[in-house]
Amino acid sequence: MEDPLTTALRMLLMGAREALDADRFTSRDLLQVYTAAENLTDPEDDRLLVREGLAAMLGGKRDVTATSIGRALMYRRDVIAGGLVLKQAGTDRKGSVLWAVRTA
Repeated sequence: MEDPLTTALRMLLMGAREALDADRFTSRDLLQVYTAAENLTDPEDDRLLVREGLAAMLGGKRDVTATSIGRALMYRRDVIAGGLVLKQAGTDRKGSVLWAVRTA
């Protein structure tokens, strides 16, 4: 049985893989998905997986920011969850860390 943080990471990775149209993404991209999913009700929408996974990983924090998301991702990089793994994939022009979801 998975622990709650592994379950949250699995949800996030599955949702990010489908909801983001990019091979690589930043924590700011995830924040945009998180915010956009606030009022969604369709359980099939992958953005809800991102929102629920992040909410669980961040422990229900009120102020979700790109920085808090980035820190949470750093702690969970290279952890396998549901056959997927979060990998650090370089930086963008602004120096923000790029992330990628890969098959484990």
